[in-house]
Amino acid sequence: MYRDSNDYDEIVKLVTEIYEDYDISTFPINAETIATKMGFQVIYYSELDMKSRIAAWKYTQFGTNGTNKKHDRKIYVNDKGNTKENQESTILHEIKHILFYENEEDEKNEDLADYFAKYMKCPIVYAIFKGYDNLADLKKDFALSEAMANNVLRNIENRKHKYGDSIFDEELRLLKQILKDKYNVDDLNIIKK
Repeated sequence: MYRDSNDYDEIVKLVTEIYEDYDISTFPINAETIATKMGFQVIYYSELDMKSRIAAWKYTQFGTNGTNKKHDRKIYVNDKGNTKENQESTILHEIKHILFYENEEDEKNEDLADYFAKYMKCPIVYAIFKGYDNLADLKKDFALSEAMANNVLRNIENRKHKYGDSIFDEELRLLKQILKDKYNVDDLNIIKK
């Protein structure tokens, strides 16, 4: 599938706005807390009556926003048989779908929702800035699943191969939000996109 870099740039902007709006600067983040602050209701499958739980599980083993109503802000998450890391990613994934009121059946929407969840959990710009280069540290520090940590590490390696330790200009705001005044980011090599 062709992936337009502008779509990913929009995700970075959205993540930046959320980090700024909710003053996020420490890891690992807590997806449910962020969702609640944003006005979303997180409902775990185990909270549903048996009939609804079975229907939800048949629909998806991870979770869904379960609605086509534009202003419904409910996120349903499978909390049985899924790791805490996958539950957190599901919450973030569904936030993106609801914010953009998009069809979950569309492959591009799914890909971008996955990217949003990954970038919320572990902003690639921060991981590059801090020098992350192994799965164990990514999993531990950002509470990532094995699959997501592998994906993040591939992103870091691919980007460093092409751009070194450079930071894209649209990522600078996010990096400053996370770091606060702990580091001087003015000396970074900034690439304008």
